[in-house]
Amino acid sequence: MTKDSSEKSPLISQSVLKSYDRKSEENFDNGVIATESSESGSIGSGVYTYTARQKRVLVQMATANFCHTVCFSLIAPFFPNEAEQKGATPAQIGLIFSVFELVIFICSPIFGRYITVIGSRFMYIMGLFVCGATTILFGFLNLAPDGGMFVGLCFAVRITEAIAATSFVTASYAIIANEFTGRVATVFGLLETFTGLGLMVGPPIGGLLYGAGGFFLPFVLMGSLMMLCVAVSICGLPKQEDMERRTGHTFLDLVKIPTVALIAGNVSVAAVTIAYVEPFLSGHLKTQFGLGPELVGLVFLSMSGLYTLTAPLWGYLSDRYSHAKWFMVAGCACCFIGTMFIGPSPLFTMLFNMKPALWLTVISLGFMGVGVGLQLVPPFKDCLTQALEYGFPDNFETYGLVSGLFASTFAFGAFFGPSVGGVLVQVIGFAWTGTCIACIHVILLVNLLIFLGLQYQKDKLPRELTKEERQILQDLSQSIEGVGSSERKVSIVQQAPSYQFYRQFSSSYQEDYPHQKSDNAHGV
Repeated sequence: MTKDSSEKSPLISQSVLKSYDRKSEENFDNGVIATESSESGSIGSGVYTYTARQKRVLVQMATANFCHTVCFSLIAPFFPNEAEQKGATPAQIGLIFSVFELVIFICSPIFGRYITVIGSRFMYIMGLFVCGATTILFGFLNLAPDGGMFVGLCFAVRITEAIAATSFVTASYAIIANEFTGRVATVFGLLETFTGLGLMVGPPIGGLLYGAGGFFLPFVLMGSLMMLCVAVSICGLPKQEDMERRTGHTFLDLVKIPTVALIAGNVSVAAVTIAYVEPFLSGHLKTQFGLGPELVGLVFLSMSGLYTLTAPLWGYLSDRYSHAKWFMVAGCACCFIGTMFIGPSPLFTMLFNMKPALWLTVISLGFMGVGVGLQLVPPFKDCLTQALEYGFPDNFETYGLVSGLFASTFAFGAFFGPSVGGVLVQVIGFAWTGTCIACIHVILLVNLLIFLGLQYQKDKLPRELTKEERQILQDLSQSIEGVGSSERKVSIVQQAPSYQFYRQFSSSYQEDYPHQKSDNAHGV
């Protein structure tokens, strides 16, 4: 790490520094930080409570995420047949699906870079509005002439929807980072639950509405619900203080941070794991077990259902224990097990004469659902923390860069999975393709363990606190004078990104404030 010693130190939690910078809005109650401002939650006795403003933001974003993912996924059951009847080839149909993620991959860094110029609230609301409008417009495409005109209009509408989705998703990530300081991963996990629910119920809803009203009804109804979300957001989404002076940091500066590059690779691999399964598992289940569409949908629930149920848990644990890399390690291990046994791998067939079994496929999908959640939910907060520790400002500019990077790397994996996975499935088969994905997880797992080993060795090295750190600790001590040292240290350690800060604070505090030694008998 190369940065001036006068800059913010990574040993001090960024949430503590933000609280310190805004100390005019805060007081200290019973040795813990309690925020009076309506713009942030409060922590009392180690329990985080959400303000009315935060609850309002959370409900709006959860509803919008759910509706957006339903709109995205509802075309799966009926669009391929409709498009084929309109003269589209299978390759063109596949590209209509995959171009969505390709556009997000390209546009996310752009929206993230200029979020402080455009404004996060405007990006969020306009993204929702255009998503709703294009969803409604898609319902009229069956009226277009057959052949090239129909295909071209499908691409145009789908690309426009993807650009709008990029705006909405990037802005929502940044708003989460700004509104929920100290609980970013928990809230991210909660929103991923609604995203997962949307992906789960989207295809069944699309199929039911298509059967009831034809091609037109699913798009018009869900697009209208998106417009309702726009109206609610205009009235209820708080204004964000995001029009800040830009500091000149770029995406290149962000990805140069080794741990951020590792997180980006982890997110892409997780997206590949999801994306390669979705298009090709149904064919595998039909060939091996003779399952129809209804039972195939139930089998998919073992992955999407577990992901949806466990995502909030991983977010909560990540906020509580701040060990995102170990969560990613566990996620890699789970995905490795899932991708090796879903086929199962021909290696197992050769070595142990293992045969395909439906129960084995279901359990493998469960492992993949849990693993993908571990690989996607904790890293967002960790990526933001690492950027701040390397000198990025704690403002919307950084939130936008991190949000754009996260959305872009996920979209890259979601595009790469079905496109390259399709070639592999055609050439070497579904089981060997799963084995290849498992090898990618092994490579990522080894890199994570090497990084953690190097970080452990680095943390063992002694380090003097900076002048800024000592001043902050002195001010904190004076603000909570008379409160037991045990309570004080618990409150600060709960805000810190790692236990390393507690060790530095504990030893330094005893040197600077020996009159408080008697309080330390309580411990932490």
